Amino acid sequence: MEGKKAQGLSITTIILIILGVIVLVMLIVGFTMGWSGIKDWIAPSNNVQQIVSQCEIACATGGKYDFCSELRTLKIKGDDIEDTNCYALATNSDYAKYGIDECKAITCDSSGEGTKTCNSIGGDWIEGDCPTSKPDVYTGGDLSDAGDNAGKNCCYKFEE
Repeated sequence: MEGKKAQGLSITTIILIILGVIVLVMLIVGFTMGWSGIKDWIAPSNNVQQIVSQCEIACATGGKYDFCSELRTLKIKGDDIEDTNCYALATNSDYAKYGIDECKAITCDSSGEGTKTCNSIGGDWIEGDCPTSKPDVYTGGDLSDAGDNAGKNCCYKFEE
């Protein structure tokens, strides 16, 4: 028996076995837990925690532009909030459920210099007349998202 060598597995075979096991595990998890569970691992359906973290960092570092003006898109399953900023998310009561806190260290001016968007005041860009659900047209100054919406009205509901 001396001089006989055992046949070893090649690196390619080992890699293929590992990939096969990973695919098998993914299939088992997919069929038992549902495919939406795997999809959320790969591509989350929301980015709320990421936006909360970005806003907290902007506040902690005194990043006025990042907190007041940087436009962000908050992705929530099927209901995205586009072209808004941390200030709008922190001060609009409709967005309180997302947990973005106001920043006491930063004062955002309300002159419209990138701090307000149609969405941040609860409005929608609409061509023509505003619907009865949002009957008011914003006339308080420039909105930072007005450039792409030329000829449209920012319709919102005025609340005192």
